[in-house]
Amino acid sequence: MAQLREGFDYTLEVEPEELVAATQLSYADDPADVADCNFCIVAVPTPIDGHKRPDLSPLEGASRPTRGRASTGRAGRRHQRG
Repeated sequence: MAQLREGFDYTLEVEPEELVAATQLSYADDPADVADCNFCIVAVPTPIDGHKRPDLSPLEGASRPTRGRASTGRAGRRHQRG
């Protein structure tokens, strides 16, 4: 996340200028920080095995704190606190 905060996407899918321009985008590694989110993107490395099958356990583990927080039909930006 430190790299993303600094505007660097190691996957090279997003240009640094785009990350810097995304002023409503925030990053969190503490589940309490996403408690008031309507929409959450979980991004973690996904290792593959010798047969190029993804191991989804890191994604499942990282997604666990967000379970039950989403409401059907609701998506939006994070509400700013304070």
